[in-house]
Amino acid sequence: MALRALIDAIRQRLPRNPNAERKVLIAAIAAAALTPIIAAAGVVAGLSVFSVLAPMAALAMEVLVVVYVRRLPRLVISGLVGGGLAGFVALGAGSRLAMRIVSLTGGRREMTIEGTMFLLIAGVMIGAIIGVSIAAALRVWPEAGRFIGITVGAVISAGLILDSEAFEELMHEGAGGWLNFPMFIAFPLAYGFLAVRAVAAVERRIPTGRTHRAPAAARS
Repeated sequence: MALRALIDAIRQRLPRNPNAERKVLIAAIAAAALTPIIAAAGVVAGLSVFSVLAPMAALAMEVLVVVYVRRLPRLVISGLVGGGLAGFVALGAGSRLAMRIVSLTGGRREMTIEGTMFLLIAGVMIGAIIGVSIAAALRVWPEAGRFIGITVGAVISAGLILDSEAFEELMHEGAGGWLNFPMFIAFPLAYGFLAVRAVAAVERRIPTGRTHRAPAAARS
């Protein structure tokens, strides 16, 4: 009871400003998208200052999110669970299927359980991490689920294509780029489609003591 009273007291002292919450969420989404790019640029340029500034900036953003974002546990749980489920299906199982097709068209037959488990686990983890950003985007733009899904899928696909090593493998492995590129782009797009709906569905099912309308992404 004492812990519940403490939590309620902290909750009452937190700012309740929807406009500030929206701005903080947009900043958090932008930071999540730009941080890997900035970090990679710092590594390429040999700027060690990024190794200090990046954690400090991330900590500051986390503090702002905790202070200003209402119903934060709902957002995080729905993003992790919904994004993880979509990642398991589209990024994990999907990539395993695509790689299997590449192997067969290239005349190879090997497929290991360890490799399959790695891809499935990686799909869940990557999907869950991205899912939190999707949940934040749905909180800001609840009617833009389709656009959010397409954008997420396009960004993941672009990252795959822009990687020089992955590009070479897609171009030359198996039957070649005419099959590999559409196939490996389809699964990130499928992830975006599934993740938006899964995140919204999970959030609708999380119990709450207060009446609130969950994101309408599944209808968009």
